[in-house]
Amino acid sequence: MPSVRPQKSANNIEKLTPNLLPCHIHLDGQVTASHRYWDPKTTADGALESYFRGRKLKGTQVKIPDGYQGVAIKEDEDLKISDRSNQRNPYHSEEEEEGRDDLDGMKTLNQVAKFDEIVVWGHEVAVDGEDGFVKGVAEWINFAEAIHGTAQSTSNENRKEA
Repeated sequence: MPSVRPQKSANNIEKLTPNLLPCHIHLDGQVTASHRYWDPKTTADGALESYFRGRKLKGTQVKIPDGYQGVAIKEDEDLKISDRSNQRNPYHSEEEEEGRDDLDGMKTLNQVAKFDEIVVWGHEVAVDGEDGFVKGVAEWINFAEAIHGTAQSTSNENRKEA
């Protein structure tokens, strides 16, 4: 599992809005697109609309729930855990050293930006709650709360107050 390092200063973190398009583009990262190629607009009824390669797209904003934060990360090519120390500790047993070997080559990821919403685009129509990505975000949040006991502890606190 990679190690994620947050930014040292919250003031320097760029804020962005990721856009998930209904197509595959052979690029993974940020792009400087001119308004000629990508210019989303809000229509009179408040919907997001844009055109990409002549195809009409409708966008749905998916908000990141309170208490959570979306982050964009990038692999740190210069730093890996194995680079930190290649020396064996004479005070560790062989079993402990074998566990340490599993960490060799582990990737380090750096936080480069943050976001509080994602725009998911659909062809001609806006995506709904049944879209795989939209549904996945909601399920992931529920899963995280179940693992960490966040939802249960909140409901238990409400019961105590009543």
